[in-house]
Amino acid sequence: AGLMGSATRERWREIAAVIFQDQVKWLLILFVCFFALNRACAGFLHLLGFKEKRNRNYLGSCMVSIVHCSLVSFLTYEELCSRDWSFYGSHGASFDLSAPNTPTGTACLIFCSAFMLADQVFMLVWCPEETLFLLHHVATLLYMGSCLYLQAGDLSVALCIFLGEITNPINNFYAITDCLNNEKVAKLLEYVHYVATCSLFLALTLVRLVYSPYAVCWVLFKAYMLESRGSAIPLIFRILWITLPVAVVVASYLFVKGLLADIRSGKTTTVAKSKK
Repeated sequence: AGLMGSATRERWREIAAVIFQDQVKWLLILFVCFFALNRACAGFLHLLGFKEKRNRNYLGSCMVSIVHCSLVSFLTYEELCSRDWSFYGSHGASFDLSAPNTPTGTACLIFCSAFMLADQVFMLVWCPEETLFLLHHVATLLYMGSCLYLQAGDLSVALCIFLGEITNPINNFYAITDCLNNEKVAKLLEYVHYVATCSLFLALTLVRLVYSPYAVCWVLFKAYMLESRGSAIPLIFRILWITLPVAVVVASYLFVKGLLADIRSGKTTTVAKSKK
């Protein structure tokens, strides 16, 4: 069972049914909301006295990301539980990765796609140097967009979103403490950021490098290439859906490798790295 109470679950189904009926409209509405919230947060930080524009933009983005990752992790966990997903891999009869999209599954995809689109536009304009995150968003949008186009496969996206987003609070803590250290808000922030780096290294190692290769990459390959139900999805989309998670695992390995190098050097913040 998920974490929602019965009344909350019923209300969520009603909201999802409305979104399901007009998906493009709600994608655009949520996109505008996320982008506006991003800019509002950056403006609020400017009023608080944050001097560097880069720090304001990053912190504003992190604030919106915390809202998104918290809600979407909760919603996708509910979706997985309602469709017989098991953390230990012994999935039930309703766990069909090729099944048609459900209203609640579609609503999760619309919510996440709107955030990714808004964040992608934000980074292209204000943070174009963030190549890894830009590529991550492109891969994510390709996966979700193809599922919305086919109106099938939402469960596989819910699995990827959940395991991708549950580490994001730590990732945001890592980014926020670095930006605050740049602003010299407090003397202890360099140590706090070191702790955040160690926490992110551990979380990404366990979720992305230890658990996901089996729970996502193998499960998707098995469902789309080895089981008869997978043939309902066109081959080109099945190849895309099993390739993108592998690419994310590889990118995660490279990022984790960089975190480990920072931890070993004792220099994790942007300020510390800039010093010779």
